[in-house]
Amino acid sequence: MDMDRPADRRASACFVTSVVLLFLLYFLAPLALQILSGAGWDSLDVGLQFLVRAVGVGLLSVVCWWYWRTVPPLARGGFSRAVAWVLLPLLAIGSIGGVSVYRSLPSVRAGEVLANAELASLPASASGIKVTMWSSLFSGEQFLLFRASREDIRRFLNASPILRTANVERYEGDRSTLTGRHVLSPPWYLDEMAGPGKRYEFRPKARPHGARGAKMTIDENRNLVFVYVDFDSGGDR
Repeated sequence: MDMDRPADRRASACFVTSVVLLFLLYFLAPLALQILSGAGWDSLDVGLQFLVRAVGVGLLSVVCWWYWRTVPPLARGGFSRAVAWVLLPLLAIGSIGGVSVYRSLPSVRAGEVLANAELASLPASASGIKVTMWSSLFSGEQFLLFRASREDIRRFLNASPILRTANVERYEGDRSTLTGRHVLSPPWYLDEMAGPGKRYEFRPKARPHGARGAKMTIDENRNLVFVYVDFDSGGDR
């Protein structure tokens, strides 16, 4: 670009602004939401997302550079220039960033875990939502923890038909230690029951996205629900 030309200087400024907005909306905000909702900054979930989004920002930056060099200079007339310089870039960046932020919301990611486990929707009173997930070509895992009112948990269980055929283990007493934690489990993995509770083990019938098994633990004393989904991404669907 010839930086002495006003139009080129404007295009360069717009390019920089576009990249900054993409970085904030497509890269930084989604990662921050994932970290704040329980996916530790050093987790596999955040690490994989960091790589994917870094590559995405790079590719989108190339597209932005091409756009600002070629499209706006072709615009003729006030309306065409407004569309080329303002409307189209805002729509594109807003859509890409908006979808990325929305899909990173804790409630949305929690809904994905529950859907893969073929459980009911997230209870209305759900709070303290923590969720993390990772996947590769051959395997993956999803973890979800939330707190809800006792009545909402009861309705949640009744609205989950998959649990009718699940293996149920009942825990009594003041405290019980649960198995299942491993090196990729999040720090908030529910491996201790502070009172009575249940653990359900079941196999999603439709096996969405290769889900081959799931577990759900209910801590009745603390009104906690913990869901774990095991993936076989290369398995039959």
